[in-house]
Amino acid sequence: MRILALCLLLASACSASVKDIYEVPADPTYDKDVSFYLADHCVLCHGSPPNRGAPADFRLDVYDDPNADVLGAYAMRDAILRNAESGRMPPGGGLGKNGKEMLRVWVANGAPR
Repeated sequence: MRILALCLLLASACSASVKDIYEVPADPTYDKDVSFYLADHCVLCHGSPPNRGAPADFRLDVYDDPNADVLGAYAMRDAILRNAESGRMPPGGGLGKNGKEMLRVWVANGAPR
């Protein structure tokens, strides 16, 4: 009985929480801040190789690759923010409040590398 109760407690804790960042950086950059957040929430599908039906030319594990036919995080910054704010991506969990704010600040600052 204790094992069942522990399993239910762990399952509810995992499903109720969204992995978020502790605080929003004042000047987030892709290399220092955004790439790690995208790795936690987006790269499973939007990486190399793409998974779960993600388009092959929409990669969030790279900033942008001028030598490849790949749109990276810089080129897709507006789509990243739009999907994050709408709750459309990532499916099944969304992003935390601070993570969304960090993406807003990053895009507003010109999506610096």
